[in-house]
Amino acid sequence: MRYELRDAGRTSRLEIAWSNCRIYFDHLSNDWRYRRFRGHRLPDFLIIGCQKGGTTSLFDDLARHPDVVASKDKEVHYFDLNYEMGVNWYRSHFPKTREGVAGEASPYYLFHPLVPGRAKKLLPDCRLIALLRNPVERAWSHYQMEWRNGDEPLSFEEAIAREKERLEGEESKMVDDPLYDSFKHRHYSYIARGLYVIQLERWLRYFSRDQLLVSSSEHYFDNSQAMYDKLTRFLNIGLHDPGEFASINKGEYSGLNAATRRRLEAFYRPYNERLYRLLGEDLGWA
Repeated sequence: MRYELRDAGRTSRLEIAWSNCRIYFDHLSNDWRYRRFRGHRLPDFLIIGCQKGGTTSLFDDLARHPDVVASKDKEVHYFDLNYEMGVNWYRSHFPKTREGVAGEASPYYLFHPLVPGRAKKLLPDCRLIALLRNPVERAWSHYQMEWRNGDEPLSFEEAIAREKERLEGEESKMVDDPLYDSFKHRHYSYIARGLYVIQLERWLRYFSRDQLLVSSSEHYFDNSQAMYDKLTRFLNIGLHDPGEFASINKGEYSGLNAATRRRLEAFYRPYNERLYRLLGEDLGWA
C-alpha cells in the first residue's frame, strides 16, 4: 500500500483509501441492520431532475397511477446523499410487491457527478426521467428558495458572479471522497445546474438513449395529459387519466433584473442549442 501524501491542505491517497474502506464497511453494517428488507424490490424508474423543475408534481401524478408503486418518500436520495446506508436501506423505501413499476424522484441525481455510475451498477435496466425547466427561470427560482430558507446572504447578481469561486474544486472533492457532502454544490449551483446538456451527456455514458426520457416542465404543465400518456408508454404501463394534475411547489417570482435575464439567456444559448441537438427537439427556451 502506498502512503504518498499530496500537498498540505489537499486530500491524501491514504485518506481516500480510508474513505473507501469506510464506505465498504458502512455498507456491510447498514445492510445487516436493514437485512429484513432484502426481499423488497428496487425501483424500475428514477426521476433524476431537475431541481425546481416540477419533479414533485410529476412524482405525485405518477404515484396516482394504479400500475405505479411509489417510494414511501419522494426524495430518497440514495445515490447521492445516503449511499453509505447500503442497498437494503434503499430497498426499505419500496414494498415487496412485484406488481406494477416502482420508482422514486431525487432531483439532485441529475447534477451529482457520482450518481450515474452508482445507478448503473445497481439498476442497469432502469428507466430515467428528466424534467427540465428553462435554466434562467430555474436559477432564479433556486435562488429564491435559498434566500427564503436563510442559506443565501448575497443578492442574485452577487451570487451568480461568485458561483465559480464558490464551487471551485467541490466536484473534485466529491470524486476523491465519496462521503463528502458539498453544501456549496447543493445550494449555490444556480447557473451550473442549468447546464443540462453536460449532465445528460454524463448520464448517457452509462445508460442508453432509449432508457432516458427528457421533457421540459413548461411542456408538462401546458400539455399534462399528452405528456402523461408519453410517460406511461415509456414505462410500459397502461394509459390512465389521473384527473386533476398536481401543481405542487410551483412558484412564479417577479423581480429578475431585465439586464441579468438577457445576460443569462445569452450565456445559456449555446448550451441549450447543444441540448436540442442531443435530444433532437427544441424545448423553446430563449
